[in-house]
Amino acid sequence: IVRNTLNMLNDLNVTPLCEGVETADELSALRDLGVNLVQGYLLAKPAFEAVVTPANIGELLASAA
Repeated sequence: IVRNTLNMLNDLNVTPLCEGVETADELSALRDLGVNLVQGYLLAKPAFEAVVTPANIGELLASAA
């Protein structure tokens, strides 16, 4: 379902933003499908200090591998 939805969005020249990413496996699967924009509890807990920045994204992606 996700792959077909992403294909449809690509055909329509719409950039997907996947919400609700809660696990490293979900993030990995979305990255494998070519998704570049995600949000969810994995990336930013409900606190300002937890916002993912370019400085700490590497650590997060390494833990998702």
